[in-house]
Amino acid sequence: HGGGQLVSKRFKMPSKPKRAATASVITAYPRVDTVPYNTLFFHVRFSTPMQDDKGAYHYVKVYDEDGAERERAWRQKSFWLDSNRLLVLMIHPGRVKTGIDYEGPLFDSGRRYTIKVDTGIRDANGQALNAAYTQQYYVSGGDRICPKAEIDRKLLPPGQTREPILLSFSENMDHASVIEGTNIYDHAGKHIPCIVNALADDSYYQVIPLQKWQKGKYTLVLKSAVYDIAANRINRPFETTNVEELEKGELNTEFTFTIK
Repeated sequence: HGGGQLVSKRFKMPSKPKRAATASVITAYPRVDTVPYNTLFFHVRFSTPMQDDKGAYHYVKVYDEDGAERERAWRQKSFWLDSNRLLVLMIHPGRVKTGIDYEGPLFDSGRRYTIKVDTGIRDANGQALNAAYTQQYYVSGGDRICPKAEIDRKLLPPGQTREPILLSFSENMDHASVIEGTNIYDHAGKHIPCIVNALADDSYYQVIPLQKWQKGKYTLVLKSAVYDIAANRINRPFETTNVEELEKGELNTEFTFTIK
């Protein structure tokens, strides 16, 4: 008070800040129901960026059709892509590649398995996943065949649009390898930034430029490390000791096209 007068002021407590929406799993890759027993990678796509946790594989379990966990499924390091929205999980190569004495195969042909993402995995704000996620797969025989790729030249986009190039493969591909390994360059060799989206399954992709197409020649390049879900590259099967195949496996695959 001052001068004998009481002075009062009202204060409004600030409202409790809203917490960001918790993360959820959008899908897991491969997105097909049936996979070969020598599948090498699985991927999990989240709705928001997640913590860059190299031990995230601990929260993804593999169960057989009897509900028993297949232990030590993953190579013990997780990788994150797409601003920590895409988790890359690699099956330990010793469970896939013949001649390596490690645990034996993870999958048996003719059986069903479930991949489960537990809620303990954390988003970038430290919050747990809002719900566990499961996806089932039926496991078939092995895949030792190299995939083939092509672009749809009949549906090339016109200039001054951002319509996509359609990229197709002869079989289901490893999602991350296509997303990371597809690039477009103009006639002068300048890289054209693009978004690569998988369509209904993992064998068709859209390549969408961030800026409008200009008239002229372009080259779509698939890096050598683009492969199918059993890690067979376009120019080299996963399991080979053939020197010529090993050398070819390091080559990129290129497609030229013209925007009119």
